[in-house]
Amino acid sequence: MKNLVAAAMFFSACAVAQPPPTAVAIRNARIVTVSGAPIAKGTVVIRNGLIESVGDGTQAIPAGALIVEGEGLTVYPGLVDALSTWGMPGSIAAGRGGTGGRGLATPTGPPSRGPEDRPATTSWIKAADEIQVNDRRIETARSAGFTSAVVFPTRGIFGGQGSLVNLAGATSEEMVLVPSVGQYITMGRAASGYPSALMGSIAYIRQIYLDAEHYRLVKEAYDRNPRGMKRPEYDRALEGVVESKRILLPANREVEIDRMLRFAAELKQPAILYGIREGYRAAEVLKKSSTPVLISLKWPEKARDSNPDDEDSYRTLENREKRRVPPES
Repeated sequence: MKNLVAAAMFFSACAVAQPPPTAVAIRNARIVTVSGAPIAKGTVVIRNGLIESVGDGTQAIPAGALIVEGEGLTVYPGLVDALSTWGMPGSIAAGRGGTGGRGLATPTGPPSRGPEDRPATTSWIKAADEIQVNDRRIETARSAGFTSAVVFPTRGIFGGQGSLVNLAGATSEEMVLVPSVGQYITMGRAASGYPSALMGSIAYIRQIYLDAEHYRLVKEAYDRNPRGMKRPEYDRALEGVVESKRILLPANREVEIDRMLRFAAELKQPAILYGIREGYRAAEVLKKSSTPVLISLKWPEKARDSNPDDEDSYRTLENREKRRVPPES
């Protein structure tokens, strides 16, 4: 692992150094390839920040390239975190229906009375527009071998649209690869007012998509023939929902997995489930649905300062046991 981290740190340094060398060649290193067998002693050539060749060391090295001796090191493809908050600010000034902080903080306006107030919704926000390149977590992730991530704003019920970013670059423009990949949704409740329970949150999400479909149809009708029609009012919350290519829905427990699969089908939206702590209980259901999932590696652990006399539930003990990595045979 020390060798792996050393190689990753070198890549990070090359990626962010100013100005970078035109070409870099790492030779005599063990190379873990993407689609083939590992190369015991090979060479990786990087030119202008892009991998030019990967081979057994017989390929040509550009003249003037920076040579890095990789003896005893392992070079491997960069890791990708598919659901992260790296680079996301802790809070922003909230707009209509928005909340500050992570999730469901106290709203700036009066309590929401119903879905028309768009509670805990910032669906129009893109992570690409909020990425903070000086976030120390980005450097930590790079040092651990992560080179890319899909980062999401995660505040509110409709948190915003995630973006695929590279974890190296002096500006957000250099980092962003895909500005909008999907809408992050939670099943929390608003800090005050509506919704105040899980049933209310589900009802609110359902209403948002009914409103978004009507909004889309009215705009299309107006665009086809505006004569005699009132111009549709702009709604940035619904614009963000309509723009989103897919939705991310939370599901940890078995019952939640089944519920969110049904909910996604009802909404007629391409969906990805995230969490999936009890995916082992719902493996057949997930396989049948063919729904993509993002499995969190943050499994429940017993608190270090917990009361030794406290008894955990059987389900908690089972989930904790499932997180153990089986020994190699």
